[in-house]
Amino acid sequence: MDGLKHDNLRALARKTVIETAAPGQFLFRKGETEKRSVYVLSGEVELREDDKVLGTVEGGTARARMPLTPSLPRPVSARARSEVEYISVDADLMDVMLTWKILNLPESN
Repeated sequence: MDGLKHDNLRALARKTVIETAAPGQFLFRKGETEKRSVYVLSGEVELREDDKVLGTVEGGTARARMPLTPSLPRPVSARARSEVEYISVDADLMDVMLTWKILNLPESN
């Protein structure tokens, strides 16, 4: 999201809702193909392949500034290890806004 122009970031924020997940709840599961980018705001999320924990992402860290496993279908599942706040952003919309910046097109309203 760092690459977005300020006005586009504001427009994207208006279309985004902060969601919560209780410990043990999945944010997404391995194999899903829904085009959305998930960012952890607070709490801790574990990235899992079946029953194996491959790593964790904690809100407020440098790693949390990047989307959780953006490739599709999802290669891993993301499960809340603690109470988690996160956002789920339409990946296609964000790509369009980034393209506007690259092409130096006028910002959206």
